[in-house]
Amino acid sequence: NQFAGYVSISRGLAPPVKLFFWVVMSDKDPRKDPVVLWMNGGPGSSSLYGLFVQWGPYRIDYPHERSKVTFRKNDYPMTKKMTWVFLEQPSGTGFSTGGPNVQDSDTAAKDISSFITALLQPTTTFKMADGDLSLNGRELHIAGESFGGHWLPALGSYMVSIGQHTAVNLSSFILGNSLIDVSLMGDAIYQLLCGPSPLKLPNANQLAVDMRCRRDMPTWKRNCDPAIVTCQNHPNPTNCNAAYAACAQSWGEGWSGRFHRDVYDVSRTEKENTDSNNFYSQKWAVFMNKPDRKTRFGVTPGPKRNPDSDAMIGRYSDSGDWMKSYIPNLENILKAKIDFLLYAVSAPLIAKHD
Repeated sequence: NQFAGYVSISRGLAPPVKLFFWVVMSDKDPRKDPVVLWMNGGPGSSSLYGLFVQWGPYRIDYPHERSKVTFRKNDYPMTKKMTWVFLEQPSGTGFSTGGPNVQDSDTAAKDISSFITALLQPTTTFKMADGDLSLNGRELHIAGESFGGHWLPALGSYMVSIGQHTAVNLSSFILGNSLIDVSLMGDAIYQLLCGPSPLKLPNANQLAVDMRCRRDMPTWKRNCDPAIVTCQNHPNPTNCNAAYAACAQSWGEGWSGRFHRDVYDVSRTEKENTDSNNFYSQKWAVFMNKPDRKTRFGVTPGPKRNPDSDAMIGRYSDSGDWMKSYIPNLENILKAKIDFLLYAVSAPLIAKHD
């Protein structure tokens, strides 16, 4: 009971946007169970990571099988009692295509909002063995991670502003290890690695860690904070790229690079992270772009799917969106009395601001 395809979204005189999505129906009762809309981060990371690496009924069997893409049953699938919709957005992510390039989360939010409206229309149906099925009226939860700290607050605030949250029975947001306000990351990393009970980096020279904590972190923070403010007040490529350069060493990426750890899981080495990235960007990309598979997925002949988009990261950085705080948007959601769950684990160094 899985479906894939596109929703076409009009943007006035601009070319329409075609957002690719993949639905996995609930095992228990797909006609009644809640719906979860999932988006990965990036910006520009495919939400099929969420389907095939995290939450779906089958997972890619990496690193057990490294030579090719194979699948195994997920021991802990999240689709037993919930229908999941994995959305690739903005346009240019994964198989999604069309329209002008998106470079900020507020614009992306409008496209996602239009997608939700189309998905939950009574006339949008899926052909099941026991008859057509509509997701209209279901309890809706919107979930994401990482740069989802921009997607979800921007989307939720926009939905509240137009009253869509009540029209679609929006119940909650769920957000993991997310980047909501970049100005909080330096302090969070300092507390994590230099605080009273610091996380130990495997095989790291403790003298080097202490030096970084005592001497380097305060210096980077003094340079980083005003650079972020400059980018936020005057967003342009020069100011925002300068802010990234001023801050990068105080963030998790700087620490993981210095001590050769995986930025997503410090128990792994930097090389293990590189090997994993290469597997998904090469073997998985080739696997998903096979013409016969694209035909089964309902993908038009043109788009070549890449699991990640460096070009989109560049656009979001140049526009100032990467440095923008989405705490005010989160406040708008909470004022509307919509539940918002934030969860985090300690091992990642990226998107850390507990």
